[in-house]
Amino acid sequence: MKALGIVRRMDELGRVVIPMEVRKANGWVAGTPMEMFATEEGFLVREYQSNSEKKELLGALNDTLLHTENDQVKEILSKAIKFINKE
Repeated sequence: MKALGIVRRMDELGRVVIPMEVRKANGWVAGTPMEMFATEEGFLVREYQSNSEKKELLGALNDTLLHTENDQVKEILSKAIKFINKE
């Protein structure tokens, strides 16, 4: 993890504002769904990644892999599929 040197206080309703610089750097706009995790080190917030989106992407990558004849493309697709399956 990388320290950003930014400190924000929680308000009386338990809200913490994600700084504008962080939102811009990640492409997060108002309404972006976020998911939260409790970890041993604290609290993790990230953009929501649904399993259905992941399955849809993996299906498209596998389908493309089956129908391509380019060895370089096959290698890249295989690496992408392995990477996504690790998460």
